[in-house]
Amino acid sequence: MYINSAQNLADGNGLRWLAGDGKLHPLIHFPPLFSIVLAAFEKFGLDAVFAARMVNALAFGFNIILCGLLIERFTHSQLLAILGGIIFLCSDVLIEAHSWAMSEPLFLSLYLGSLLMMVSYLKHPQRKWIIAAGVLLGLSFLTRYLGIALILAVMLTCLTAPSIPKSRRWKDLITFAVISLLPVILWVGYTILTIGSPTDRAFDFYLITSKQILRAFNTMLVWFIPGRLVNGHEILWLAALVVCGILLWLFGRKRIPPDEVAADLKTRYSLLLFLLFQFVCYIPTIFLSKSFFDPLTPLNNRILLPLLPILLVFLMLLLQFLWRNGNLIRKTGLVLCVFLLLGVYTYRATDIIPRLHENGLGFARKSMHTSPTMAALRTMPRTPLYSNSPYAITMWTGLPAYGIPTVDVLRQNMMDEDALLVIFDAVSLDLYDTDLTTLTQGLEKVAEYRDGTIYRLNTQ
Repeated sequence: MYINSAQNLADGNGLRWLAGDGKLHPLIHFPPLFSIVLAAFEKFGLDAVFAARMVNALAFGFNIILCGLLIERFTHSQLLAILGGIIFLCSDVLIEAHSWAMSEPLFLSLYLGSLLMMVSYLKHPQRKWIIAAGVLLGLSFLTRYLGIALILAVMLTCLTAPSIPKSRRWKDLITFAVISLLPVILWVGYTILTIGSPTDRAFDFYLITSKQILRAFNTMLVWFIPGRLVNGHEILWLAALVVCGILLWLFGRKRIPPDEVAADLKTRYSLLLFLLFQFVCYIPTIFLSKSFFDPLTPLNNRILLPLLPILLVFLMLLLQFLWRNGNLIRKTGLVLCVFLLLGVYTYRATDIIPRLHENGLGFARKSMHTSPTMAALRTMPRTPLYSNSPYAITMWTGLPAYGIPTVDVLRQNMMDEDALLVIFDAVSLDLYDTDLTTLTQGLEKVAEYRDGTIYRLNTQ
């Protein structure tokens, strides 16, 4: 959708994508900014796929710098800033996120930039910083809808941060709200005028389960701890983290120097409160979205990604606190833990980078360039298509394709439209809540290739 919408926008067809019915539909399901950026490159004669590669590669370098600067602002330590930047650089999660032709890299750049503006605001409450944060977070919403949670986090910070003079809290809050929510209002207004609804997602009840919550917790733990030590032990890790957090809080209260109980402590408290609000607002927003609007949203690395830089800042703050309050033995253990962490990250990076370089990701991966299934579809007579990878078909053949509906609906449509079903082996059917045996019952193979199979309804 991002690529196709960018190409259509550059061609003068508006921000639209080619759907299975062969018509151009407005881009509503995803926000527009990433496609608009890619369309600008298309206008200058650069392919949107190449543009996505360049934009995300540049964003990766930019985000490493932003993360390092953010850590330096919190810790006042260049060494910890460099350490945090190295961890960001070697994170397999962040490397992969910046390798997809999706909006996360651009979103992270806007988000981390807004965090830096807010840190400056909390240290020196001046309106220019809150205005800059509002602009960046407004654009972040136009990049990913979950940016609305981060706008809310800043609002809560403006109301509660002790470093902000009470005389200007409401003024700055209103200024920020007007600037950051203006893109939200404009985009929602556009969607209402376009489709008659603020979103193309239907409201319903798909309440999130405890298993899904544990899965999200597992995902964040594995960012820093080898999976073999985490899987199946999530409850124990949660209990351990709670106990450690309480002990650190009690220990930290006794270590505050008397001369820091005034203004400096207010600033520190405001900064920590601001970081905490990222979690307080972001995670419930994800759960609400998944429970009432989008049950297929996976609680995976991509969805939880904005929390990773925040956890990195917390980790660097923790290292600094333990170092300052440790003896020689504790400091030696801390250094060993840091080297172990760097070893884990380096191992993961050296594993994923060659694979990404060799094979690629998504619809532009290496196997798609030589796909015999795609080559066959290009030469077949035009007919309605259903597939577990409809957007890949559109990208590589220019043909419209539908996703897979329920089995009964698929059977009826294949009968009424003489449609074909195209199944790619590398794409899981879990997203469609079915399996290959159930899906293909009553169908016959038209052709089978090394990467996929084409089916039609057996009418005999």
